[in-house]
Amino acid sequence: MSDVLLKELTNADIDWLVTNGERRSLIAAEVLIRAAQPLEAFYLLLEGNLTVRADSLADSMADSPTAIDQLFRGDVIGEGGLFDIDSAFLVAATDKAMVLAIPKALLLQKLQQDISFAAHFYRAIALILSEQIRGLFEHSDLMRYQSGQMVKEALFVFGELRDSDIDWMLATGKLEKLAAGRVLLNAGRPVDALYTVLDGQLAIATTDHPCDPLSTCSHGLEELGATQNFKPIAYLSRGGLPGITSF
Repeated sequence: MSDVLLKELTNADIDWLVTNGERRSLIAAEVLIRAAQPLEAFYLLLEGNLTVRADSLADSMADSPTAIDQLFRGDVIGEGGLFDIDSAFLVAATDKAMVLAIPKALLLQKLQQDISFAAHFYRAIALILSEQIRGLFEHSDLMRYQSGQMVKEALFVFGELRDSDIDWMLATGKLEKLAAGRVLLNAGRPVDALYTVLDGQLAIATTDHPCDPLSTCSHGLEELGATQNFKPIAYLSRGGLPGITSF
């Protein structure tokens, strides 16, 4: 993911980040972000790896045995602070690492004043976070742990939309009822629409069996389920957006 920012941002955008950011070195096990504390900076991981920990009470990696995710060069940290969302996890250096820290207040000012920069920046962040979310699906245990937090934050999307945006969605979209057991999205197939769960619950299922995308596309998920033992790993309730990462 290290090349996403380089592909999505212009030279002027990158120059602004480098000029206004501060390179910060981290030693092994040094905590960059603590849970439930305000985020005052946006970080870009330049070198090394970071570990995301589950225990919000832990002050160090040794105190928190549950690793939720690993972050690598090119990943971003602290993006929730741009929307006044405190981190739900502890983030610390796995070994020696280096981040570029951009003050939150300065970055927010730039995003408000420079529409072109904002468009490039938000698209790059969306692509990076999308890949991080997809990576979680490779580890069903981690998805199971995080699913509760994901559902709680689903309605946040609508809090960022204007009334006219929601009116457009209602006028353009159409209601679709799904019977119990009906498959909405098949693994390996394209997502043709943006879906929003209005009522009921959807299950996200995976399998430990190696999945061939072409074979998956040529058969229905219902057929494959009989032989590959698909297991629910997370659930989406009202306000959930199945398939959103494909956008």
